[in-house]
Amino acid sequence: MDIRDVKKNLGRMVHHNGRQWLFAGCILRRHRKTGRFYYEAELHDPQREQWVVVCAMEDVKEERT
Repeated sequence: MDIRDVKKNLGRMVHHNGRQWLFAGCILRRHRKTGRFYYEAELHDPQREQWVVVCAMEDVKEERT
């Protein structure tokens, strides 16, 4: 997923590693050594409320309607 698609997909179902997840947020981080900024996605499992995954934005795919 591209950073431009974050607002549109917040609170919606997305795909990551062959499963559906609820897209809960976008995290901006700074790499300690290089100082470069990067984004990560926060995903929640809709069936198991305690499950949270933080992964690279590039690994998240929009759900096609």
